[in-house]
Amino acid sequence: MHNKNNFFDDDDDTNVYTVRLISASPPRHVSMEEIMKAARGVGNMALAHEIAVDNDFKIEPEKLPDNR
Repeated sequence: MHNKNNFFDDDDDTNVYTVRLISASPPRHVSMEEIMKAARGVGNMALAHEIAVDNDFKIEPEKLPDNR
């Protein structure tokens, strides 16, 4: 069965999946600021993933010393 709206084509006779190629956008230059923003986003996603999958994850208030 071939579905044009699917990224994968399956061949019912062999149970083999092939990936249809999608044309890529032409390369473009990115600034260091864009790279750093993307890196922060990846870090935030990693933290969100850790929070989501770790049942023991807790955020506890930091114990600050008295300033007397």
